[in-house]
Amino acid sequence: MAAPNLILTNNIYGNTAFLATTSLTPQSVLSNSAGSGQAYKLNTVMVANPNSVNIPITVDVLRGGTGYYLAANVTVPFNSSLVVQAKDTAIYLLEGDSLRCNVAAAYTCHFTISFETIS
Repeated sequence: MAAPNLILTNNIYGNTAFLATTSLTPQSVLSNSAGSGQAYKLNTVMVANPNSVNIPITVDVLRGGTGYYLAANVTVPFNSSLVVQAKDTAIYLLEGDSLRCNVAAAYTCHFTISFETIS
């Protein structure tokens, strides 16, 4: 099934997804399954670094087996947060897409994704 026609939308639900990870390989924080009949509009992608060292992070959208970077090895300063994507930049996860995050050092970072489920 194709993504829903945004003009003929029946439902829009606000959601938030969270991921705390130390993974050096991309981890899915938000997936829109194939055949869902939904589109996910990303409103905000944020990452917090509660550590005492700077941590490089990567955020990408996996579509058709290819990762498309929103942020590639961007350093999040220690004890701070970084907005990777804000509401003024529309990004949609279509059916079969995943938003993935990882860190480049073995320290925990916290990813927060605000999104709308549209069907």
